[in-house]
Order: sequence, then C-alpha cells, then structure tokens
Amino acid sequence: MRFKETNLEGGFEHPVVKTDDAIMSVASAMLNAKTSLLKKHGVSFQQYIILKTLHFAKGKPASIKSLTEEMFDKMSNTSRLVAKLEKKGFVERKVSSLDRRQVEIKINKAGEKVFTEAALELNEAILNAYQPLNKTELSTFLKILLKLKALKY
Repeated sequence: MRFKETNLEGGFEHPVVKTDDAIMSVASAMLNAKTSLLKKHGVSFQQYIILKTLHFAKGKPASIKSLTEEMFDKMSNTSRLVAKLEKKGFVERKVSSLDRRQVEIKINKAGEKVFTEAALELNEAILNAYQPLNKTELSTFLKILLKLKALKY
C-alpha cells in the first residue's frame, strides 16, 4: 500500500488527521491547476496575487510591505516577485517622493491586460470546479473553512 492510500483510505488514523490530509491534498491540487492556468499568461500564482492587489488598489501605489500582507504565503520574497513583474513589463516601481527608503509599485496597462485576461479565465475555471456544490453547501463549507482558518497551529 502506498503512503497516499494509507493516509486517505487507511483506517488506523484519527479522523481529524485524515480530514487534514484531505484538505491539504485538495488545496495542493487546486493550486497546481491554478498555477498551470496562469502559466499560459506568463505569471506565477504569487505574481498573480500581486497583480490582483495592485489592480484593486485602483491606481494607488503599494509598498512591498502592503503587498506582502496580501500574499497567502507571508514568507514569499515579494521584492523578487515585483522585480520579475517589472522585468516582464507588468508593473512600474519608483522611489517615493515622500520617503526615499520607500518604493511605490503600480500596475501598468500591460499588467492590467494580463491580469484581466488571467482573472477571467481563472474565475471561469473556479466556477466550473465548484459547480457540483449548491449554495447551502458552499455556505456551510465557507463557514467551516473560516472556522479552521481562525485556529492556531
């Protein structure tokens, strides 16, 4: 028996551990699918989150710190991700006129275009993936996930 089969199907583990394994497995599969879809648009999932944050900032510049706060992975190297987006021509970075130690990052037209195209395709894929769940199931699922998110690990 393989490790995965033992974890997800074996009867010797506690139900909480089995549930946690299932959540991690599903989350990993979802992230892999999103990563594959975004790759067609020339951005990683983390770069997409930065573009999304800048898009919803509606023209206001963001700092590296504020972008890091929006990341799912707080350990990500936001400066490196912004540098890659700048190199691809999707964002513009400049030194703040108020504080030379601060850097202001804005999304540009090319970044808006790639974000919009990727977001439309990604949202369609997400809606299709959750199609089997009805509104009540989605609401219950969200409540459970938010309860789990509040736990301290």
